[in-house]
Amino acid sequence: AYRAGARLVDVVYNDEQILLQRFNHAPRDSFDEYPYWVPQLIKEILENGDALIAFSADDPDLLKGQDPGLVGTYLKTRMNHIRRYQDALMVNASNWLVVAYPIPVWAAKVFPHLPADEALAKLWRAVAKACRLDLDDPVAAWKEHDRQLHARRELLTRKQYTALQYRAPGTDLTVGLPQGHRWMGGHATSANGINFIPNLPTEEVFTLPHKDRVEGTVRASLPLSYQGALIENFDLVYQDG
Repeated sequence: AYRAGARLVDVVYNDEQILLQRFNHAPRDSFDEYPYWVPQLIKEILENGDALIAFSADDPDLLKGQDPGLVGTYLKTRMNHIRRYQDALMVNASNWLVVAYPIPVWAAKVFPHLPADEALAKLWRAVAKACRLDLDDPVAAWKEHDRQLHARRELLTRKQYTALQYRAPGTDLTVGLPQGHRWMGGHATSANGINFIPNLPTEEVFTLPHKDRVEGTVRASLPLSYQGALIENFDLVYQDG
């Protein structure tokens, strides 16, 4: 970051094992409490227009076996405290980037039949390929990929489809789209005018649904690793948006 011209780099380090110790040992009635400095930190970052880079290395089974009620309380409390600033981040109040960093427990989940060192090396290769780091000129490859994403989002915005239909095993979903909607994807522009790509890798273009016109069922075809818990074989049912 300093080589890229940053004047000050500040590191906030979190160890998810400390979160696990909280679930193992903290009072059961304390999970609606949250450290006050975290939302204040995010607020100051966004107000200053500072860049935010997050390296995430999550154990997908961290909270396996924990009380689902406590996990729900923790997640709800966390979101209630940071939602306003999370929303500001999602509309690019500042430039930001999230990087997923391979670790042994993640690799073992993806490649369970390989020795630990081979599984980690294979996961690194998979991540490198997904991020186009295996190509001769990754930067040029990303610029071309970004150009294609923007061409697709502009095409879809011009089309102004009224709805999207999704059909697959266990899934039959109609997503209505509002008049005048826009498609997004690829690079974004922060409030202070900096172009950035928030997710590496990224393959999506996306828009938002009409709030009253989402109907049907969508079934997850793969497990979801979310906040230290692995959620499998689940459906989401939508009615009246």
